[in-house]
Amino acid sequence: MTSKGTKKKPLQNQPKSVFFRAMPELPDLEVIKENLRKKILGFEVKGVHFLKKSSGKPSPEVIQEGLIGEKLVLVDRRGKFLKFGFKKGSLLLAHLMLEGQLEIKSSGEAPEKGTCAVIDFKEGNGLHFIDPRGWTKLFFYPAGKSGEPEELANLGPEPLSPEFTPEYFREGLRKLRGTLKMALMEQEFISGIGNAYSDEILFKAKISPLKPAKDLTEREKDLLFKCIKETLLWGIEETKTRMGEEVRGEIREFLQVHRKEGQACPRCGTKIQRIEVEGRGTYFCPRCQR
Repeated sequence: MTSKGTKKKPLQNQPKSVFFRAMPELPDLEVIKENLRKKILGFEVKGVHFLKKSSGKPSPEVIQEGLIGEKLVLVDRRGKFLKFGFKKGSLLLAHLMLEGQLEIKSSGEAPEKGTCAVIDFKEGNGLHFIDPRGWTKLFFYPAGKSGEPEELANLGPEPLSPEFTPEYFREGLRKLRGTLKMALMEQEFISGIGNAYSDEILFKAKISPLKPAKDLTEREKDLLFKCIKETLLWGIEETKTRMGEEVRGEIREFLQVHRKEGQACPRCGTKIQRIEVEGRGTYFCPRCQR
């Protein structure tokens, strides 16, 4: 932390690494997006290196040729994807999957074990994509390619956007089959919500994750709609407060029920339970969320 009145040095003059990690859900990625904008926006690509060929599509060679010499002018998020836009119009999408991480290292620093790809910048830093399982995916769209990227084309509206309306939400729930837990995670219905925040949203709404989506009353639909927005905004602010300008490790200790099996419910004191819902570990209060 710099003292008051002291200018912070540019990142390229600081050899210390900046470490980013998050499960790919909206609140985490929103904070990562903002932090990346502060660190690398405006930088020019000097080199692109793939340590695992499966990480790139259409191919590492095409991505390398398309990005070298390009200036990064956009860092954004859509659903669970990070978007990197370049001056000439090319676009790189990154999906961190379950265990993906990002790290900004000074040029010359060796990549750590599990690194999938590295984008080096002329300003003296590199953006490292790290995933011990190698699941992180990069999708490249060259300048001049028309239409929306296929990875984004079928995503539902962003839950914090004007397009996500109560009317859209009510109508969508009527069409869905299956549990509310899985409905909230359906990316073609609502983009950006994953396993952790679906638990938190349903806990705030006091609704069981096992309740069929189509069986909600109109009052419950309105309540759940409100809880989606409030929970995600809360998650962004809590994450931002704990991460500051850096992200080091997975920050989820503030969540109310997710991964809190056996702990006391913060509302009623009943022990939080864990169940499987279509293969996804789900946490809830059996008393508050009957």
